[in-house]
Amino acid sequence: MEGEIRGRAEAFRKEAAKDPAAFGAFLRRMKGNGFSDRRLSMLLGAGEDDVRRIRYAAGVRAAFKRVDTCGAEFEAHTPYLYSTYERESEGNPTDRKKVVILGGGPNRIGQGSSSTTAASTASSPCARKGSRRSW
Repeated sequence: MEGEIRGRAEAFRKEAAKDPAAFGAFLRRMKGNGFSDRRLSMLLGAGEDDVRRIRYAAGVRAAFKRVDTCGAEFEAHTPYLYSTYERESEGNPTDRKKVVILGGGPNRIGQGSSSTTAASTASSPCARKGSRRSW
């Protein structure tokens, strides 16, 4: 894939600022394959800020998908979210104040109830004050 990126470098540097949409599918595919803006900028010979600006102008932004933490037994009121570069987002943003609880825990969702309990306990006072919780 890096060879493909390098192969598009000259065209990207010459044309992307004028026509970002022409590079949208390419950038979406590269982001979906895990390339950071920094790595893309190195391979394309362009500035990281330029790559990000062109990506945004092409409409390539992270979307959020839900993980069904209840195994479809009942509705999950606090589902886990993960970012992806698909087009549809399931994040349901609101205008409410938000609180993000960051912490280390297990690498797999659903394992480590102590981590989940700690995050829930830490965020409960925020929820009572009207903030939306995400972890």
